[in-house]
Formats: sequence, structure tokens, C-alpha cells
Amino acid sequence: MIRLASTDIGIGRGRPAKSPVLCSRIGAALRVWLRRVLAATIALAALLYGSVHAQTPPMRGAKLSPTNEASSRSTSIQVRPAYMWGYNEIWFRDGDNALIRPSKKEVTLNSPTLGVEVEKSLMSDLSVRLQGVVNLPTDSRTDFLFDRPDQQRQTSLAWDTRSRYIAADLSLVYSIGPDDSPLQAGLVVGYRYNDFTYDSTRANFPPGVFEDRLQIHVPYTGVYYEDRGFVGSNLRLDLLWSPLTLATLESERTMLGTWMRIKGHSITGLWLESYFAWTVPVTRRFSLGPFARYNFIELSGGATIKNGALSTRFSMDSRHHLIFTGLSLSYAF
Repeated sequence: MIRLASTDIGIGRGRPAKSPVLCSRIGAALRVWLRRVLAATIALAALLYGSVHAQTPPMRGAKLSPTNEASSRSTSIQVRPAYMWGYNEIWFRDGDNALIRPSKKEVTLNSPTLGVEVEKSLMSDLSVRLQGVVNLPTDSRTDFLFDRPDQQRQTSLAWDTRSRYIAADLSLVYSIGPDDSPLQAGLVVGYRYNDFTYDSTRANFPPGVFEDRLQIHVPYTGVYYEDRGFVGSNLRLDLLWSPLTLATLESERTMLGTWMRIKGHSITGLWLESYFAWTVPVTRRFSLGPFARYNFIELSGGATIKNGALSTRFSMDSRHHLIFTGLSLSYAF
């Protein structure tokens, strides 16, 4: 469901305008945050490294289990059919034109998805991962809600919306565990691209078309932990984060011959992701099992809204929570 709700001083308070002093404080806080993220990454990697080396490696010459053997191959391909639950919301506040009211849009994202991951070993302790996820575009009945403070009421328009989601990821994985140990840990450095596209149409009066595209670029770091000998199965945990979310928003709406255009940008925020998978070997090359992924993002920036001959500048914020659950099918060679 998509909701667009307007607010002003009579309904809710926006955030105050950012002064130069406040901007300098934000910059200082961001630098502190970056140092803390780097320190947390190093500390967690050291902790995982200690736990890995604390384990006694198998005797040389011992035969690897099917799970170990499959995991030690140079290339692996994973296919992940899943279902995605979540929402994405975008709101605009602190405008400089009283004729264009602040607004909020909330989009529910529930649909089947298909993901693919390819991991290729470059060296004994370094590999590259390439991932991609797309959803099956879903049609849903949606509502745009408009608050009318001057009339003390709320109006609603029903729309039909198709939502599309795309994610692409490229990362380097550095392993710090012994090659012959079933336990592995390491550092992950990568880049994530997200594309959220919403196409809304309204056939009833007043007819209209609404198109939104939100693109997000995230350079990130993190750690991973893998147990290749857990009761004959394989456990994997990824913890990833970033304080940088580079985003652009482009929106257009046409209704009764009038149009509205929105262009927004963001360079600050917070991005977090966790991934957990448990797979069991079926053959020496093939394994399968359930997985779960949680993704969170919060970004802050600004946007320009043009409504006919009117124009104003707003603070733009966005947030989404996404949960993926499904089956991971892995083939190693």
C-alpha cells in the first residue's frame, strides 16, 4: 500500500533548518561514526579470528567431509528463491513555500524474489562475490492520503500500483582462518546498488499517473563467519554496515492536466544488513537449505518539488525495512 499524507504546523512539526554550525557538528559526528565503524569492524574480525584459530584443525591427510569439500572448491553458484516482506517510506519536510505542504509516502513491498550469488576464489584467502536480486513485479490496490488542515478532514484517492525491486552487489572477501579448518571468518568490503520503482495509475475520476524511482548506492564493510562442519552441514553469517547512503529520487505525477515533479538527493544515512544460511549437502557438489536476510536503510537529504508553477525545497528522508526468507540452492565446482 502506498500512502501520501500531507502535514504542516497544524498537524506535525518538521525539523528546523540546518545552520552552518549544525552542519559542522554533523560533519564531526559523521567522522566519529566512521572511526567507530572501522574500529568495530577490526574488533569483530579479531574476535572471529581468535575463535577460528582456537579450534584444532583436522589432521593432515584427513579426508574432507562433503560439505567441506564443496565449500573448498574455487567457484560456487547459489540460487535463492524467496519471499520479501517490508516497506519503503519517503517524506518531505521543512519546505520554504507554504502553498506546497509537506508530505509522506509509504510503500508496502511484499512479493516473490529470485536471487543469484556467484563466488570465485582469486587466491587461497581472497575471493570475489557477485550477487543480484529481483522481485516479481506485483500489482496492488493503493491509496494516496491527503490531509486538509484547512478543512479539518482527510481525502483519499485509490490507485493501482506496480512495484519493482532490483539489488546488485559486488564485494571482496578476505578470509583469516586456516585453509584446513572447518571454521572460517573474514572481512567483507563491497558496493550495493538498489533500485525501487513504483508505477501508479488511476482510471477513476480524477484520472492520473504517478511514477517514482529511488536509486541507492552503498559502499559498505563488514565481517562474515562460516562453520563448514556443523553436524555435517554448513552455517554462514554475514554482518554488513555503512554510514554512507548515496541516493537519488525522481518522481512525476500527472492529474487532470497538472503535473508535479520531485528531484531529491541524499549522501548521509545508515545501512545495515544481516544474512544467515544453513545448508546441508545432497551430493559432493550440491547442497541446499533455508536462509534469511534482513536489510535496513535510513537516509537524509533534500528535494525540490515543482507543482505546476509553484516550487519549493524540502528536507527529504527515507527509510526501509526488508526481510527475505527462502531456500538457498548451492552448486560448487
